[in-house]
Amino acid sequence: MYSTDRLNSIYSLIKNNNGAGALSVARRLERIALTEVRYKSHLTYLHQCKDVKRLPSILYSRPPIDHPKAWEIAEKTGWAYLRILIGNCHNNLRNIATESTKLNEDFEQILDERTIEQGINNLTIDEKNDIRERISSVIKSAKCPTNRNLSRQEEKALKDLRNDKEIMITKADKGNAVVIMNRTDYQNHVEEMLKDKNTYKDITDKRRNPTSKIETDLQQILLKLKDTGYLTENEYTKLKPFDSFPAALYCLPKIHKVPLVEQDEHFKIETGTDIPFRPINSSIGSPTYEVSKYLARILKHLYNENYTEQKIRRNFQLLSPTRKLINPDEQLVSFDVTCKSGSANRKRRASKHKSLDTTHQFNRRTDLQLIKVHIKQ
Repeated sequence: MYSTDRLNSIYSLIKNNNGAGALSVARRLERIALTEVRYKSHLTYLHQCKDVKRLPSILYSRPPIDHPKAWEIAEKTGWAYLRILIGNCHNNLRNIATESTKLNEDFEQILDERTIEQGINNLTIDEKNDIRERISSVIKSAKCPTNRNLSRQEEKALKDLRNDKEIMITKADKGNAVVIMNRTDYQNHVEEMLKDKNTYKDITDKRRNPTSKIETDLQQILLKLKDTGYLTENEYTKLKPFDSFPAALYCLPKIHKVPLVEQDEHFKIETGTDIPFRPINSSIGSPTYEVSKYLARILKHLYNENYTEQKIRRNFQLLSPTRKLINPDEQLVSFDVTCKSGSANRKRRASKHKSLDTTHQFNRRTDLQLIKVHIKQ
């Protein structure tokens, strides 16, 4: 990259050959070009956040009330801010394009239809080549300005950790903590979990993979609902699965269940400790993902109305009243469910739809009738 002195020599050349007016316009064009790069970089980041459905950290806001509806409002507000930011970036880019076009016209008028090559005609061959090399080098070495929040040593450490294939970096099940563990231990634990034939079924033949059949069956159901008027064209297009893939299983370590040894700025788990894991079934991209979100939005009011006041959000809300009920010779214990996804009773889940009622809350959220809500056994 060329130094400021060499860049100033280019500006001096423009000033000497074309006057102070051309230099002023050239500097304004440079500032506008850099601003355009910053806005485009920011817009790309915002669209990436929107695509992966993750709010930027600057848009997270903690509600003044610790209540499910308050958190829902805060999240909706964050997404509204994201849409405003994206729209603002587009407006600024349009304004920049308009201003840049006008400045280019002014610059051409000042140069009196003379190109840069024409402007250096009176120079020697060596001087011409030197200017061409400088301009080419400046253009090639131009980079989008970035605001670093990490030092180079910290960036190098993160890069080394990411490239280390013997370890795995994940988050803890609770506590919002980062966990670095041996990749082999993680894989062995997950493989041991998948050996439970009562919960998981091993499909070795690709032809027996139910993903394609589920996608086809769901497409037919959605098409019937659209043709009968229960779904709009937009809803059908959004809910229709296409090129789906099976849900992914991953596990989160329950480090709050094992003793931790504090060391400097981190905690360590003793070698040989059996760490329990929580299985997570990520259905993003699976055939029923969009339909599940749609139904969750429709049925959410049943949870909010019936359970918001009764549910226990913190452990101390349970412990406070029960301490008075426990005698000195008694002990309070808790039990973990080893596999929630396979332990639920399907018949009990299927019978739940009988208790749904066509309330105004349900009808206000969808045109579907309860007679059309069914569970395939």
